[in-house]
Amino acid sequence: NIQYVERLVDLVDRLESAVRSGDLPRLAAQTADLREFAQSIELDSRDDFARLRQKMIEIQRRLHEVELLATLDPLTGVANRRDLDRELAARIEARQEFCVLLFDLNGFKEINDRFGHLFGDEVLKQLAARLSSQVRARDYVCRWGGDEFVAILACDLAIAESRSRQIAERLNGPYHILGPGREIRVEVAVTVGLAQYCAGESP
Repeated sequence: NIQYVERLVDLVDRLESAVRSGDLPRLAAQTADLREFAQSIELDSRDDFARLRQKMIEIQRRLHEVELLATLDPLTGVANRRDLDRELAARIEARQEFCVLLFDLNGFKEINDRFGHLFGDEVLKQLAARLSSQVRARDYVCRWGGDEFVAILACDLAIAESRSRQIAERLNGPYHILGPGREIRVEVAVTVGLAQYCAGESP
């Protein structure tokens, strides 16, 4: 039935709007509304069912994309702080051994002031890519916010200390950014702090 399809499309559009706004309570409410509506639909004919089933497949795909976007930092493509909360909770619940590393980019304000925010954005993208390339599949990387990034390593403190120095060395050094008609080289350095999860601790 056409009104069912229109209603579903409207709900998905509202859901995508909630993701773009970053409004978590609204996002949760819109997701619940969509799922509840889909479960409550009563169809009058097989043709209605077939059409709506096809539309539901498309909407499920869009819903998956929306949920994925809600966990990613739009600038760098790594996970965002919202997803970090979920990841920490999952590892704690599973009683896994892990350490958290926090990387802070030194002097990032000066980079933005000197070259502009678009240039700074490119530095952040390259840093995120370098950091992601330094961890294993069972580890985790996210943008904590601004010029800060977090890595979760599935290891003990001694190994994390050694790995933190190695990763910092890979993140430090020259970054080459293409500007208007030229390539700009900027030296970047990070500071890293780390902590080991101990049983009984909260995120």
